[in-house]
Amino acid sequence: MKTCNEFNCTRPVFSNHYCLIHQYLRTDEKYLTKKNQPKKVYELKRTKLTYKRENTGEAEIFKQIAQERDPVSYISGLRIKFVASNFAHVLSKAQNKYPLFKLNKRNIALLTEREHELFDAGTEAQREKYKLIMAQAGVIVDWEKLYTLKEELKQEYNGLK
Repeated sequence: MKTCNEFNCTRPVFSNHYCLIHQYLRTDEKYLTKKNQPKKVYELKRTKLTYKRENTGEAEIFKQIAQERDPVSYISGLRIKFVASNFAHVLSKAQNKYPLFKLNKRNIALLTEREHELFDAGTEAQREKYKLIMAQAGVIVDWEKLYTLKEELKQEYNGLK
């Protein structure tokens, strides 16, 4: 196998007796004309993307709930700061399963951010682990209270249909 012409280089030859790293040392006509040609400049067309979200009314409902309710978690009684992630829909608003209750105040429970995350995307085992950890800290977390409310709301929703 041929090696590079550069002194002390043992890499295999790529083109014109030089390895990939030492190609800049080439002196052949083809390489020099290509190297001296101006490079093409490509313009990127930038478009302004604007996303408009429909006003669903959720923000207004959240504001009303913040004014009406104490800033405590529904299942643990922990004090919370009002941010959008504290308002949990008991009956899921995803996939538009319960569209009539999306803006129902009874369907929105105040939870801590961690409780909301566990309620929406956590497993039963993760919820139980959270419950045990909080019990060690002296806080009672009652997931059953949330499940009972969910069943009541489902029955109420099915009565409306």
